[in-house]
Amino acid sequence: MRILEVRRHSMRNKPNEHISREGIALAQLIGSKTGPFNLVVTSPIHRAIETAVAMGFAVDETSQVLSEISTDIINKSRWPAPFDQLQRSMYQHQIIETFANKQANSWRSIVCKINNGEKALIVTHGLFIEFGTIASLSKINTTEYNDPIGYCEGFRLIFEDGKFHAFEILRVSPDNYLVNN
Repeated sequence: MRILEVRRHSMRNKPNEHISREGIALAQLIGSKTGPFNLVVTSPIHRAIETAVAMGFAVDETSQVLSEISTDIINKSRWPAPFDQLQRSMYQHQIIETFANKQANSWRSIVCKINNGEKALIVTHGLFIEFGTIASLSKINTTEYNDPIGYCEGFRLIFEDGKFHAFEILRVSPDNYLVNN
């Protein structure tokens, strides 16, 4: 069994590309409650790399697949949106299904780089996580997950026999967003 944890980057003050002071504090808090990881892969975008580092984990690799998305996919999915709406949009639009499967294939490739009993971390972006999770798990009841993935939130997936079998949603308590610096 291998474990893959996929999390969204931490908070930033748009349009700033870097995570904010509050984002650093949140990532540090989340990092203190998870890990260690045998492999850490992030999007090459600053806020994803900075989140992993603020969590306390060195970045082993960056992957373009974890950052490339078209405006068409964003517009057709209407993100942020509930999981069931995203799942429907995935089956209605070939471009979204292709994107979701590309995420899932990337995640499988990453988790296959670690050994049984080890853990990997991916830090990426909202919408990537939702579609990647839906495409990775053939049986997911999306109606249970109405809220989009927030900052530092994501999923922990169990990988065995060449596929993802189970998952746990990783939510951040609203109290954690009020971290003092």
